[in-house]
Amino acid sequence: MKFLGAHRLHQCSFNFRYSIAFLFIPKNATTSLRTVCKSTDWMMYAFCNHVNAKRIAVIIRNPKTRFLSALNMYMGDRPAPENFLSAGHTIMTTPDEHFIPQSRFLDGLDPDKLDYFYMGSGTEVDILEDVMSYYGIRYMVSYDEDGSKRNITKQKIVTAVDDNIIRKMYQEDYQLIQSVEFKNNKPSLWQGG
Repeated sequence: MKFLGAHRLHQCSFNFRYSIAFLFIPKNATTSLRTVCKSTDWMMYAFCNHVNAKRIAVIIRNPKTRFLSALNMYMGDRPAPENFLSAGHTIMTTPDEHFIPQSRFLDGLDPDKLDYFYMGSGTEVDILEDVMSYYGIRYMVSYDEDGSKRNITKQKIVTAVDDNIIRKMYQEDYQLIQSVEFKNNKPSLWQGG
């Protein structure tokens, strides 16, 4: 079994009825996906290469908003692992799966089975609505106590980062975003989403 950081490579939820796997990429709505995929039609913790999925749904997030979400997660409630991020003068490196480029989670998957969905600055529920409606899958939406759509990372301690560093750190993600067709919308990379 291969790992990226502490995350098992190709981990997914699999829907038996629709023969669709939802690839888990950290900070790309995986918590919300796991919540939605608790019905009897789903295998919660599968691996894309162990199930016979006709399609694999892949949520690709704007690299800048993904980075900020991961950073805020560790600055908020979750304890940060030791040495989770190191910064040089112009580049940051990390072994932590929440910061590893998203494109690396696709290594070894059949590219002909991948359906890409872009997650910009919207909430986890927004992207789930896009994915589920594309496949025609019914599900329950989670709402907060105030009636707003659920967004797991509420604390926004850090709200900006140097775009040049993010471009260097996630160069392969930006190349991926420019090279694939998204099923939901065309990304606007440098306008926050």
